[in-house]
Amino acid sequence: MPQYHQPEQAMEDPRRLLPRPRREPSLSHLRLSELVSLAADKTALLARKEIELAKADAKADLRQEAVVAVGLGTGGVCAILTLAMFLLAVVFGLIEAGLPGWAASLAVAAAVLIVGSISAYAGWRKRVQEPMAATRRSLERGMEWARGLR
Repeated sequence: MPQYHQPEQAMEDPRRLLPRPRREPSLSHLRLSELVSLAADKTALLARKEIELAKADAKADLRQEAVVAVGLGTGGVCAILTLAMFLLAVVFGLIEAGLPGWAASLAVAAAVLIVGSISAYAGWRKRVQEPMAATRRSLERGMEWARGLR
């Protein structure tokens, strides 16, 4: 059972609340095979603990990213609705300026189509042309190396 320091002492240094490390018994009396076995056991335990930590860390990060995704999604929906309201206001402004309603709507739709098309084309040109290029090269080198071993 770990021994803990008193809480009033933690005000000075919060690390005092951590459990005291256990003292390992002397290993000088063990044979080499026992030392190797003990080292292997400790290494396996360390690996299991690292995996547990990685899983817990990944779960916590995933939960946090889910919260971020909800916030970004809500913000995106609001931005789209705001843009729709802005475009509607532009249509009403064009109607007030003397354009018929159909012409004002058509002009705004054409402008949105042009901006969207240019943006889509620019985005398409920046897409990844060769997905996972570094991984593919590494796998190809590994396969060539493995074929050379035959």
